[in-house]
Amino acid sequence: METNSKIFLNSFPVPGIRNINKKNLLNLISRAGTISRSQLANISGLTPPSVSKITRVMIQDGILVEQGTIDSTGKAGRKEINLSVNPESAYVIGISLTANRPKIVLSNAVGETLDTKDLSDLKFSEIDKTIGQIISRVKDIVFDNSIDKKKLLGIGVSAALSLGSTEDVLFSLPLGWKGVSLRDRLEKELNLPVKIEARASALLKAEISQLEIPKDIYLINVALNTGVSAFIGGGIFNPMLNGFGSISHLILDENGPKCLDCGRKGCFETLASGISLVKFAETLKMKKESKDRQLHNLISQADGGNMKIKKLFFNAGKYLGQAIDSIKILFNPSMLIVAGEVGRQNDYAEGVNFKLNELGYKNIENFLRFSQITSEEAAKSVALDEFIFAKSFDVDQLKIASDR
Repeated sequence: METNSKIFLNSFPVPGIRNINKKNLLNLISRAGTISRSQLANISGLTPPSVSKITRVMIQDGILVEQGTIDSTGKAGRKEINLSVNPESAYVIGISLTANRPKIVLSNAVGETLDTKDLSDLKFSEIDKTIGQIISRVKDIVFDNSIDKKKLLGIGVSAALSLGSTEDVLFSLPLGWKGVSLRDRLEKELNLPVKIEARASALLKAEISQLEIPKDIYLINVALNTGVSAFIGGGIFNPMLNGFGSISHLILDENGPKCLDCGRKGCFETLASGISLVKFAETLKMKKESKDRQLHNLISQADGGNMKIKKLFFNAGKYLGQAIDSIKILFNPSMLIVAGEVGRQNDYAEGVNFKLNELGYKNIENFLRFSQITSEEAAKSVALDEFIFAKSFDVDQLKIASDR
């Protein structure tokens, strides 16, 4: 039987009370942007003297900065000084590896994007050459922005991965990769730790970072292919391990097209994924291009008012609504998020809502949302979560980075 440490990405050993308190305060300050010491004490449950002591040390270490004042809730006329994370205390790099919008992003400690580099010219089928070019462009983005390498904490990778992938060996149908050791090469040649996530989990981390109180969440990423991830019991489930909760081959219409992967008729991949839309487009005798390019053109045509294509997306969305009904019955998440360039397309989203209304769901907006998180933001979130805000991260590393 698998242990939780294998199942949940965030189930790590606890590094000690002092670091936990620092970590909690750092997360609270980061989420708030700016916040006073008294507010931190009220929210964290720590005593005001403890908050003052911890934040004073973090200011001295260059992790926090004092910024602006607010009226105190205590003594009349007294002002309190706000605290915020020092954006220059550390930096991380995110790499988004998808078939349509691959990109490198440089971020500071508060998640602000400082620069990006496009990777769309790379030929992912030429694996060694592609990885070499990625490494070269990571070095370029660091050099171009005059980043102190000692303050660069790590690299987060969000990738369109297929079942069977691990962090050490990647399989990706969209990228055409089979058994690629990306992490090993990046770590050796860049001398930085690397964290790799399936794109759905990366998107989910980005969503969670924007929530005041994280809920149990099920996320479906509908792009060329379909990926899922879930936040359950305080941890993000890793879909790379065993495909938990996948809907790709959930049967939605037993009389539908036959799937070449699962061998059955009418599964989600054949009716509601980006691939299914592209296959339909082939019957329209559209210009022959790569599948990701064809999908992008279909979305543009639907957004531009092509009624035939709009109806195509609407009908595909209805099948996702049917799949969501099954997810609600099986897992009953308090929030369900639909992400991806197909998932957030307007006609597709309308089809989802239409089907859920037809099935009798009320107040759909209370449990369903359509994500606007980009691939760039998802990759950045992997890096920030792992190297600055993870439970296992030692906050004192930020002090070390600032001292160097």
